[in-house]
Amino acid sequence: MTISKAKQLEKKQLPKKMQQVINIRESGAMMVELMTSMLIGTLMLSGALTVMLSSSSTYKTKNALADMDERGRLALELIAQDIRRSGYKGCGNDQSQQIVRTFTTDSDENWVAPELGLRGWEYFDTGLNSNLDIYNRQETGFSSSSWSTSGSSIDKGFGSAMLRRSDVIELWPVQPAYMDITSATSSQLNVGNATSGFPSSASDNHNQLLLVSDCTRNLLVMSNNFDSGSVDIDTSRNNTSANQLSSINNGQAVMLKGVLYYLRIPTDSYRTRPGLYRKEIEIKTNNSSTNFGHKNAQEIIPNILSLQFLYGEAESDNVSANRYVTADQVGDWRNVVSVRIYLLLETQDANASPDQFDFTFHGRTYSPENSADKRIRREYTKTVSLRNRTGGLVPSGNK
Repeated sequence: MTISKAKQLEKKQLPKKMQQVINIRESGAMMVELMTSMLIGTLMLSGALTVMLSSSSTYKTKNALADMDERGRLALELIAQDIRRSGYKGCGNDQSQQIVRTFTTDSDENWVAPELGLRGWEYFDTGLNSNLDIYNRQETGFSSSSWSTSGSSIDKGFGSAMLRRSDVIELWPVQPAYMDITSATSSQLNVGNATSGFPSSASDNHNQLLLVSDCTRNLLVMSNNFDSGSVDIDTSRNNTSANQLSSINNGQAVMLKGVLYYLRIPTDSYRTRPGLYRKEIEIKTNNSSTNFGHKNAQEIIPNILSLQFLYGEAESDNVSANRYVTADQVGDWRNVVSVRIYLLLETQDANASPDQFDFTFHGRTYSPENSADKRIRREYTKTVSLRNRTGGLVPSGNK
C-alpha cells in the first residue's frame, strides 16, 4: 500500500469534523506556499528588470560617448590637416623670404590675404578662462563689430551668420600636387613635370592661385587655364611684380586653396544644435572678369557647441612658439608656427546619461545649467604645427 493511500485511509477513519479541520489546514498551507512563490518570483523579475534597464542605460551612454569621441577626433584631424599644410613660403628654408603677389585685387577684395598663410578672428571677450555662455546658442552676422583679428583688414568677404562667442579661422593650405617649371613669362608657365591634382578637364575651375618658387623668390600668380605642358596666367590682373616671372628658372609651382572653419546652426527647421562648417574660397569668372568668392558652406561635424583657437607665435628665427595668444593679439600672422584647437562637443541625443556632470572647456569649469537634456559634454583639444614653417618643408612629393 502506498503512503498516499494510507493517509487517505487514515482520514476516512477519522471523525468528520476532524477531517474538515485537516482539509482547511492543508488549503492554508498551499496558499502560503503559493504567496511565497509569487513573492520570490516578483523579486527575481524585479531584479532582472533592474539589470536590464541598467544595462540598457549603460549601453546607451557608451554608444553616445563612442560617437562623440569619433566626431571629436575627426573634427580635430580635419582642421589639423589644413593647418599643417598652411603657411608654405616656397622651396627655400629662409623663412624671411616674403610672398610677392603678381596680380591686383578689386577694392571689395581686400579680404583676400593668401600671403599670410592663415588668419583667425576672435569673438569679443572670449579669451582663455572667459565665460563663453555655451548654453545660449545664437547666431549673428560675421562683422568687425563681433569678431576681431590683428592687422588692418578685418573684412571676410561674406556675411554668413555664425555662432556667437565662437572663433573663426581662415587657412591657405598647399594642395598635395606640384609642377616643375622649366621657364616662365608674365603670361605663361612652362611645365616640365606635374603630379595629378591640378585642373584637367573643361569642367574644372582653371582659375586658381599658384605659388611659384625657385628658392630665391616666391611669386603668387593667378591662372586661368591649365594645359598638358603649360599654364596660362590671367594677365588682366597682372601688376608690375609679374615681370619677375621671366627670371624664374627650374622652379616649382604649387596650388593654394583657401578654406574657413566656423560654427553655425543648421538651416534645417528640425535641427537646433550647432555644427562645424567648412567654406572654400574660389575664383569665379563672371562676364569675362574674375572675382574672389566663396562656395556654399558644408557642415562636416554636427553637435559642436564651441570652437576656440590660440595661436603660437614665434619670435625672431625660432621654430617653436614663444607665446600662445588669441587672434586679435597676434603680432604678425607670418610668425605663427602652431595653432591650438579647442572643441566642445556634446552627445547627439538627449538623456545620454542618467545624471549631468560638471565639465571643463577652454580653461573654465562649467556646471550643468541645462541639466534637463542630460547630454554629455566634453572638451577635445589639439596643438598643430605648421610644418612648412617649423621645418622648412616642401609639399609631399617635391624634389
